[in-house]
Amino acid sequence: MKRAKGTRLVVNRDMKPIYRGLAEKHPEGFPEIVLVQDLPGNSKIMYRSLPEDRVIYFVKNDTDENIIAVVDEEMKNHKCLHRSLPMMFHILSDKEVSQRLLCACHIADILDIDLKQIFFSFDEDESSATTDGFIVIASELDKIEAIRNIAHELRHEWQRIHQPELLENDIHPEQNLTECFFQSAEIDAEAFAIKVVRLITGNNELGSTEALELELLYRLSIIERMNDMDVILPEKKIKRIQDLLKFDSAV
Repeated sequence: MKRAKGTRLVVNRDMKPIYRGLAEKHPEGFPEIVLVQDLPGNSKIMYRSLPEDRVIYFVKNDTDENIIAVVDEEMKNHKCLHRSLPMMFHILSDKEVSQRLLCACHIADILDIDLKQIFFSFDEDESSATTDGFIVIASELDKIEAIRNIAHELRHEWQRIHQPELLENDIHPEQNLTECFFQSAEIDAEAFAIKVVRLITGNNELGSTEALELELLYRLSIIERMNDMDVILPEKKIKRIQDLLKFDSAV
């Protein structure tokens, strides 16, 4: 993800109140929001235009209430300045953006963790990841794969708080793909993500991802971790995610 020179992203801030506050004011959907430490000319909000009259808003860091008010005012009156940078781009509608962000809020609630900023990427060389105090999710994923990726990355956030030893000596995919997927942290994160998706969809298949195509042993490792995982997935939270995604399934 490319950043604008001089634009500093806000990291490690709990975004749940902001995402939920915007959803209350705009239930039809809201654009991607990028919180930054500063903007040119001391502006409070600027935007980057996307195709089909879509935008990404860049908002100067402030209180939750002020951020919600600034974005709400701009969505109603469209007065802020356009900026061509940072070079951030995605293919999602406002409805798809808000659906994914609100689902992330519920999953963060399940894990009892804060929700860092989530950005949507359309870089073919960039997969979903947690980095530098924020989360990046590939925008070309369908809604269920997007939720699986979000749940996976949020489980890594949970690990950082509760089981940091799992993240020691982290191996990246470009170093060794197989060893990366077989790390305890990856098995745990993927097991949690699939457990969430199973409840949402009612489908007990593991799914078809690059990781799951590696070999049978990987599948068995995930199943074993799912069976051992001591995590409660409240029916009410799963139902809210289903409602957001318009996905009907018996929980």
